[in-house]
Amino acid sequence: AASFLPGYDFFDGDTDPRPSDAVPSDPDNHGTAVAGIIAAAANGTGTVGGAPNCRILPVRIGYGSAGFATGDKIKAALVWAADRADVISCSWEYHVNTDVTAGFNYAATSGRKMPDG
Repeated sequence: AASFLPGYDFFDGDTDPRPSDAVPSDPDNHGTAVAGIIAAAANGTGTVGGAPNCRILPVRIGYGSAGFATGDKIKAALVWAADRADVISCSWEYHVNTDVTAGFNYAATSGRKMPDG
């Protein structure tokens, strides 16, 4: 089954990446659903995620009623995640921004420098 690595919340600036309002219908909870689809353990009735033995690195940038992080915070989140993860799933949109573009460029060219742990 999947395990969770210590994550970070770049929207609130703390180590708790869970949405602060925890309203189930809030789009800010989308990452939780996606993580479940990716990492769901076999349950004996035919349900299993695409990568049930992966490790989840939760990173929050904010969305929905809470608002959305600024470009510099998104860049910081992308760089932070790229240094720690093999795959980054981004299912959000943001206007073209030099910080966000730089974050994606870093992730594509310089990510995953930390040893497995």
